[in-house]
Amino acid sequence: MNFEANCRATGIGSFPHTDVDKAWKLIVENFTEIPFWPQLPQRSLHEDMIIQFSEKIPGSITRDGKLCVNKNDKFMNHVEKFYADYLSGDLDKFGVSRTYSEGLYKLLESKRELTNVYAIKGQVTGPFSLGMSITDQAKRSILYDDVLRDILIKDVVMMSKWQEEKLKEVSARVIIFIDEPYLSAFGSAIFNISREELIKGLNEIYSGLSVLKGTHCCGNTDWSLLLSTSVDIISFDAYQYAVNLSLYAEQIKSFIRRGGIIAWGIVPTFEDRIDNEIVQSLMSRLEEGMQLLVSKGLVLEELLHRALITPSCGFGLQTVKRAERIVKLTNELSRALRKKYKL
Repeated sequence: MNFEANCRATGIGSFPHTDVDKAWKLIVENFTEIPFWPQLPQRSLHEDMIIQFSEKIPGSITRDGKLCVNKNDKFMNHVEKFYADYLSGDLDKFGVSRTYSEGLYKLLESKRELTNVYAIKGQVTGPFSLGMSITDQAKRSILYDDVLRDILIKDVVMMSKWQEEKLKEVSARVIIFIDEPYLSAFGSAIFNISREELIKGLNEIYSGLSVLKGTHCCGNTDWSLLLSTSVDIISFDAYQYAVNLSLYAEQIKSFIRRGGIIAWGIVPTFEDRIDNEIVQSLMSRLEEGMQLLVSKGLVLEELLHRALITPSCGFGLQTVKRAERIVKLTNELSRALRKKYKL
């Protein structure tokens, strides 16, 4: 795909709005080149980032606002049906319904107003974060159940492919993010999955897509893990973790040279910082982060050409007022960078 990032702005996903029209208006007015659909967790429990993508998980039920899997006497029947649906290749069986994603359907219904966009972005919660967030009756993460882990990976593959086909109706250029916040726990005692299993699972998802594939991790992680996959875009909290990313300069150099893109989440989404930042302070912070890589042999012009500008994470639990500030700062920073560097 011919894709020039050039410090264009896009977002991560979640918004605090309960009115989808107001959230969508904020997106199309500020993310004019790469809009995306909003997740609205305060609108409905169904739009929680875990529950939103759970419709096809066998035996899944919601209790006290949390998702769990009930392995009752009908569980294996649900498992057999899942694999039958998967093998059928019918993507519509894996579509996210409107009840679970009002924002996605709002985007699809707005395609007439999106004819001049550069690209469209969608997102799916990744299998490892889903698996760590959902438990069985014994309160054990279903990620450690071999059958359910395989189901989660295949479910995300099919949901991503379904979303890819829907978004292609809007734009020829499509980006799908596989959001994996739990990668920040990799290597800890609470996340007992091997590096090999993680890379294999992520690559299975990426290989199922023909569009640009990204992964967002809002915490610090072993970035060499993602850099060892076939991912096209690495999205990270550049406001807090630019120094950490620079430790992997040699692998980032190879990633950039093969056409990889870094989504610099430089606009903070936490209230003790966002209220005090302005475009110029964020630009200086971003340039300092990029210079860390330049000092290790990367070329600034390449980094800028292969950069997207985003908030550091989603902000579904923020106030609407702060969400508006985050969005506008992201837009203004992107425009200022493109003007300064003639992108």
